[in-house]
Amino acid sequence: MRKFDKIKDSTGRNMIQSGDRVHHKCKIDGLYKEGTIHHMIGGSFAIESDRYRTLYNYNQVKIYNIIKINESKK
Repeated sequence: MRKFDKIKDSTGRNMIQSGDRVHHKCKIDGLYKEGTIHHMIGGSFAIESDRYRTLYNYNQVKIYNIIKINESKK
């Protein structure tokens, strides 16, 4: 079984990995959305938002302004 990768978000402060919630600019419609990272392995990953599941490469994190949403613990 392969382990999923971890990379930094577009701010460079947070590590993102599979299962994390992110804000991003959607590659398909160009709107800013919230989504969940899926299958982060081998240089690419998908973000599933309300309408789309879109494939991104690791080098597109800054282009699409992918930022991890920090979950606050209450």
